[in-house]
Amino acid sequence: MGIHLPGIAGDTLFHGKIGTLQSIITGYKNIETKSARLNGFHKATILLWFVVPFYVFYLAYGLQINTKENKKDNNEYYEHDDD
Repeated sequence: MGIHLPGIAGDTLFHGKIGTLQSIITGYKNIETKSARLNGFHKATILLWFVVPFYVFYLAYGLQINTKENKKDNNEYYEHDDD
């Protein structure tokens, strides 16, 4: 932090038109460029990294599916809860 504050002050002093301090506060940079668009590869990668963690979580923790056998096992477990 000790280096960052003098760096921002120096940048504001020497490069005031760029607006570094304003971009730190607002989150928007003062640049001129063409608009960026996502292509199919980017969209597929985003989808992959949203879906895979949920699937791995599902596999790791084995979410229980209610079937007749599971209900029978659960009932037996709760019937012997007298300990």
